[in-house]
Amino acid sequence: MKLLELIVSVLFLSFVLCNNAHLEQLRFSRGYDSITVDISEGYLKDYQENNNLLKNNLHQNGLKRDSIEFLPDPPGENKGDRTKCYLAGSLEGKEEGYVKVAESILFNYMDGQSQIDGYNLPDDVLDFIKTQLKWLKKQSKNHLSKVELKKDKLFFKDTEDLIDKETQFWLSVNCVLLMVRGMYDSFVENGSTITLDQFLTLPYMADMEDLLNKFDFQNGHPERVKKKNMGDCTIIVKDINNEEEDDLYIAHNTHNTYSIMLRLFKSVTIEWDEYSDFMKAKTMRFSSRYGGIASKDDFYALDSGIVAMESSILIYNNELYKRIYPESVPYFVSVTVANWMSNTNEEWIDNYLNHYGGTHIAQWVLIDTKKEKYSPGSINVLDAIMGDSEAFDVSKEFKAKGYWGGYNVPFSQRILEECHYDPVNHGYNTDERARIIASKIGEANTPESIRSLIRYNGNPSAPCGSISPRCDLSEKGGSAFGAIDSKYTQATWIKNGSIKVLGVGAPTWNIEEGFPPFKFSGRYKDVPHRETPEELSFGWHEIFSSNKEPYSN
Repeated sequence: MKLLELIVSVLFLSFVLCNNAHLEQLRFSRGYDSITVDISEGYLKDYQENNNLLKNNLHQNGLKRDSIEFLPDPPGENKGDRTKCYLAGSLEGKEEGYVKVAESILFNYMDGQSQIDGYNLPDDVLDFIKTQLKWLKKQSKNHLSKVELKKDKLFFKDTEDLIDKETQFWLSVNCVLLMVRGMYDSFVENGSTITLDQFLTLPYMADMEDLLNKFDFQNGHPERVKKKNMGDCTIIVKDINNEEEDDLYIAHNTHNTYSIMLRLFKSVTIEWDEYSDFMKAKTMRFSSRYGGIASKDDFYALDSGIVAMESSILIYNNELYKRIYPESVPYFVSVTVANWMSNTNEEWIDNYLNHYGGTHIAQWVLIDTKKEKYSPGSINVLDAIMGDSEAFDVSKEFKAKGYWGGYNVPFSQRILEECHYDPVNHGYNTDERARIIASKIGEANTPESIRSLIRYNGNPSAPCGSISPRCDLSEKGGSAFGAIDSKYTQATWIKNGSIKVLGVGAPTWNIEEGFPPFKFSGRYKDVPHRETPEELSFGWHEIFSSNKEPYSN
């Protein structure tokens, strides 16, 4: 029986790993190549007995592999599913070349952050993160101490009762923390030059913007608080219902600085044993980056039948940052736990909001491909910000419109007002991208046309405000910012278990329409881009073609 299968696909720096652990490195190839780590039961036992990552008394690079006050200790023996979670982080991080690229992403990110001086997080942000991790560790450890395994079931030690949902939640949280610990240990083993404090930026990168803004505002520097006017993501879900096909076309792109173009598409499969009663998903496929535990984009395709995507909600009301406090669950933990523990959209929402910390605030669009199209719970929307949330079943609205879009604008009128959006020019139906999609969605009735639409710009004279922005092409005030990728799947691909995903890892380009590929040259030659190709001229590729076998181009 396979205990763990970890599949990682890479956008620019690509690997192929065979079952005999042979590694072929294909630097910056055009497309998505794959790395596959398949752990058999015997290999897992040998790994536990012999691998230094599981020995707490190891001295490596001057560091003792022992307790970290804010992360759980590595399992020193076979702890079942806890060991698998630790390995899911450590095996990914120990692959050849991985640490170097992760360090480059970290330095590229910090070089591009005006709110960070040098390569170290501000003290108040770092203190917040460590306080939060200590709280998570304490809560999960407390719940673990009350649990024992009897006949492949988890019971409370003092009773004959099966563990409750809250305890299940904290066991899942502990698994995410073990993934972080495993990845950090692999960095140490591979001679990483970054400190533990710097490493924490990698899993926390999605939470970081709200934390930096919180403390800049709290410390009397409102002028340093970043205001976003260009959005973060675009979502398109198109209903296809004709004589030839009955499906949903699902597309997503991510808007960000080109400094973090070193992208990673991951497929992580854990064969749960003692946690199988409450871990509903074994396979998560998601766009991410080196050193990331979660997506950040966000785009997830799960073998539970759920597709989860988000477009960030923008904050124009700095007072909301006061609602963020450390005794809560950060985004990267919340989303991983929700993905694992949920079999329906409603369960996903409940799990995500459990102790939700209010960082990386977003509108989530959830599609349950197991449900009949248009039935209750088939497509749901969650607007979640610090201190507030509102969820909607939008199945009827989706049927009436024939599509659903996400544009970094809350669907909830209450949250729209809390965040101080301009409802006239920046409401859910009045946003510029909303109007563009509404005008073009009727013509997009094939997979190719939906993939073209999610890459659409169409206005070389104002390239920063479209579905797939290219702010670098703006003649005045341009910046190396835009849609850095696009992802595409279909409901039938998720429903039939193949979890097939297509993607493109580059800003949109079409020379005939006046959009050349982006190059780190000219006025953008000084944009941080360690390890990144000088020209980003990549196209659509199939990332994964089945649930078990990665696509290799």
